Amino acid sequence: MAAMSDLMRSGRTAAENAKAHANDEVIDPTSSHFPPFIMNKPFSEKADKIGLSDGEMISLNAEEAVKLQKMQSHLNDNVSGDLVKITLFKNWGDTQEALLLHAKPTTVKQVQDIVKAACKYEDSDGNKGIKMGMGGSYHSWSAVFPDPGGLLINTCNLKLQECDTSDGKGRIDFDEDEMRVTISPGVTPAELMNFFLNNDICFESDTIIANVTYGGTLSGGCHGTGKDQKSMSDEIVSMKVVDGAGNLRTLPPEASRDCGADEILKAAQVSLGLFGVVVEFTMSVKPMSNCLVNNIFDKTVNDVFPYSLTGSYDSKPLADLLDKYWSVEMFWFPFNSLFKWVETILPSSNSEKQLKIPQYPEIPAEAMQEQEEEFTAEATAGAKGRRWPPSPSQLLTWLWSPYADKLWIRGIDNDKDRSEKYTVSLEPGVPFWSKVMDVAKGGLGQALITPLVSNFPGASPFTLLFAFNEVKFQFGTLQGQEVVRTPWAVHYLDGIDLMPCYDMEFAFSIDIKNPITLVKAVQKVVTTTRNYAKFGKFPSDANPDEKINFPLTLCMEMRIMHKSDTLLCPASIVEGGDEHVAYLEVLSTSGTPGYEAYFEEVAKEWTKLGGIPHWQKQWTFLKDTKIPTGTGSTQDIFEYVRDKYGQNLEKFKIVRDSLNLDPNNLFMNETMKKVFDP
Repeated sequence: MAAMSDLMRSGRTAAENAKAHANDEVIDPTSSHFPPFIMNKPFSEKADKIGLSDGEMISLNAEEAVKLQKMQSHLNDNVSGDLVKITLFKNWGDTQEALLLHAKPTTVKQVQDIVKAACKYEDSDGNKGIKMGMGGSYHSWSAVFPDPGGLLINTCNLKLQECDTSDGKGRIDFDEDEMRVTISPGVTPAELMNFFLNNDICFESDTIIANVTYGGTLSGGCHGTGKDQKSMSDEIVSMKVVDGAGNLRTLPPEASRDCGADEILKAAQVSLGLFGVVVEFTMSVKPMSNCLVNNIFDKTVNDVFPYSLTGSYDSKPLADLLDKYWSVEMFWFPFNSLFKWVETILPSSNSEKQLKIPQYPEIPAEAMQEQEEEFTAEATAGAKGRRWPPSPSQLLTWLWSPYADKLWIRGIDNDKDRSEKYTVSLEPGVPFWSKVMDVAKGGLGQALITPLVSNFPGASPFTLLFAFNEVKFQFGTLQGQEVVRTPWAVHYLDGIDLMPCYDMEFAFSIDIKNPITLVKAVQKVVTTTRNYAKFGKFPSDANPDEKINFPLTLCMEMRIMHKSDTLLCPASIVEGGDEHVAYLEVLSTSGTPGYEAYFEEVAKEWTKLGGIPHWQKQWTFLKDTKIPTGTGSTQDIFEYVRDKYGQNLEKFKIVRDSLNLDPNNLFMNETMKKVFDP
């Protein structure tokens, strides 16, 4: 081990090594006269633990470390600048961890050199090539990163080939005549948002979080919300990639022997990293628009998703809501109706934007007793039927009905919905104090709430009650109804990075005029959450005496969008004549006990309704689960995903093979292999 590179030099701590190699920084996206995002750097800046000491390497995996050191030496011998390091990779959500190689190039030429060197490598057993993958802010939860022992190419600091760009930093360029913007994959929404505000252009939809990088959000088919808005990836008109041989390619090419340009583009728009290293995206943009944002807190779960004693489902309240607004986003924080008197001490007013103290509906007694069957049927034998003694928190839940909980609904109209343009009330966006509150909220959550619910799960009803009322005060009482520039309506939360969480999200094909499938999917979450709270569950891998009651420690979120034209976006799989897709997700704080069992329970209900997992949210943890389908059969999750995409997946494979983008499958990790090449 003494012969290892300076990364593993004995006598130097990991922190000292990290400092020694931290010679490049993410370009600060806040240099503009517009109020910046407070949290503006990708998580990867903190996650890349470049420079592990000998002791740490050995304790992790000495044999693997030696292999990595040999690959590192080979790569650095063929790439200028000593770019390749050895790192302990960890993603933001704390669901993936691996010891692997890491490089953070700043130029396209460096990317090409790295890939070419990786192709030439041959180990002692004669295996050729080094497996590779991309990373940016590491906000993906599933196993879409390089496998352990591979090479992660972080594109956060990558610049465009054309240095004379519109932003003056080599990362963003704008073609005003074509209304197209070209960006580096390391650009974040926060960085691009300031550019948009300065140039009076925008995306009409985008991800909420502002410090992810577009290399990941676009390659994974991420989305925003809006009835006429497709995925972010649908806005891509062309891209440049470094393929599996190190060649710089433009997609779609002018001509292809086997596939048309439109077919190639639809495949490339959501490439999942399988087309090589994307070094440039060119996307369509729109003129800047204004949005009227309504923060609504006066509707209960039962108002929008009525409980039915007969087993039928009423979708009219939801359909009416979706018809009223251009964009609808909805959050449910469980237990917010636990103490009704809390509402009486909060400020209120008589306008739509400053909501009145709500009147809780009388929920039928029968509704409180739905699915009273034993919820511990799948529990360990020793725990079967054990309901007593109930915990104090569980006693509180017997006084709680989820159907009385209030929802946070963001109903948005934009310029297209009115003949008269809105007048911006806050120029150019939400006040700085609101963003300070966001950051304080994230910091408080990570410092207090996350460890509290991890160590004392019974506190969850109280932390959720607090969270909902804080959100209601900030967005209902202080902001309420407001007119803002579209980017501010899209990226309305700051400081999310401070509070890592678990997140599972599925997409559902819906008829927007009769969204029965969505109503069912939401009620499955409500019912499962209620049954956990009231009866508890004993995960097979837990102590039989440790009953899980509160695995949903953040919220359920719902967004509506138009179907996608790409091949592999979850929103591209629609049924019949459906033109819209609903995304539904459940989120819990990192460290929440029993969350995987709860997520699995919900996932099984969602797959019965035809739901498709979001590529980058949590779904690969279901690898050992038998997934029920709508036909009554079961499949493993990889087979289920493969069948759902069907012909789209086959078309994707044809395009990839015909262009010979990755002849040696160096960009295909084990997860993607199980889906594409079982």
